[in-house]
Amino acid sequence: MPSTRRDLLIAGGALAVGGGYLQRRRIARSPDWPSLRRTSSIDIPEIPHAERITDDHLEAAIGELDDALDAFESREADPVDQRHDDWPDRSREDRTRGERALTETDPTDEERHEALSAVNASIRRLQTVIVTIDEERDDVTTEETEARFSDAEDRAQTFEIDYRGTDPSEAIIHLAAAERDLGRARTRTRPDALAEPMTYARGAVYIDIRLRDTERFLELTDGPSIEDPLLDTLSTMAERIDGDLDATSLERDGAATAAYAVYRDLVPRFFDFAEVADGDSPDDPADRLRQACWLRAVSTSFSPLDTVVYPLDTDDDSALERVETTPDDLPDAKRAAVDAVEVAAADHPDDPLATEILRQATDLVERGDQTVDNMRSVINRAETPFWVRQTIEAYANYVAAEHAAEAVEDVLAEATW
Repeated sequence: MPSTRRDLLIAGGALAVGGGYLQRRRIARSPDWPSLRRTSSIDIPEIPHAERITDDHLEAAIGELDDALDAFESREADPVDQRHDDWPDRSREDRTRGERALTETDPTDEERHEALSAVNASIRRLQTVIVTIDEERDDVTTEETEARFSDAEDRAQTFEIDYRGTDPSEAIIHLAAAERDLGRARTRTRPDALAEPMTYARGAVYIDIRLRDTERFLELTDGPSIEDPLLDTLSTMAERIDGDLDATSLERDGAATAAYAVYRDLVPRFFDFAEVADGDSPDDPADRLRQACWLRAVSTSFSPLDTVVYPLDTDDDSALERVETTPDDLPDAKRAAVDAVEVAAADHPDDPLATEILRQATDLVERGDQTVDNMRSVINRAETPFWVRQTIEAYANYVAAEHAAEAVEDVLAEATW
């Protein structure tokens, strides 16, 4: 009998599920329950962010929020208009959250990253409301806010990243973060010709914040120019990923293999690197290299997973009969993944690229857990093909996470110049 609150909720869900993929006849899978429960009970290690939000970075954002609060409060509110009465209090709460993160968290902690997001969101809200108030009082025109947006747009389009760095891991991670923020700034959709001032203002503030974050990440990448070695490393890594794929069949005796269960979720990324391997130079080489390091790590799982049958064809009884993976294999598979992540994290506590790989490895473990939870919710009711596929998908994610974590040392050695 389930003994924890989570077990009770999941077991209750099993009784409530109906339709869709559910079995027309019941199949007793009660013997699988202990294995599934043991799998779910294994804790996943918490891996911090790879990117550092420095004190200066967060303090700059808090300073911008202070300016926005001052600007908001300098406007005499219409006593009849109470639409925005709660905005200052909400923004002060976000400010307090930011201040607390400065004193109580490390630069890579989840809380600090969330605090920066909250402060940025408050800045955008307040600035948008300020423009709305000014427009209602005829203190600003659409033309003025459109010009403000155009100025921000121009600064984003002309901003150039100077690819510098000393430590490869630090450079890859923080240049990649800068590229992503700059990319978001550049792709902010321009409002249409009939847009209201607040729409232009919201877009301009969004771009300004993204450019500020871009600059802050670039402050962490001082050193000699690394543009050429960065591109060379990316090209070499892409070729190695291509080789990993060429050595993977994704098929065994007419049926898919468990390697495909991992590969299919990464197909768009692998396609991107096929183009890089062919000689294309991307606009975001650091972020591509960050992704390449993860793909290189996870692709080390393809060889062992290529021996595991994954029956995608529900009508292929022969494939189902060849499946050897069962729910009993899941606890050990997850434990091996968790142990590998913990060992690699202990071996590379201060390496941001290793942290990035391990953070994505824990995402795979969590994905496996989601599948296991789904299995627990439909136990005794799922069709056999569905049950087998779910088992293999969970197993494949755990095995992929284990091998990715074990590959960290080799990937770090390859991602250098």
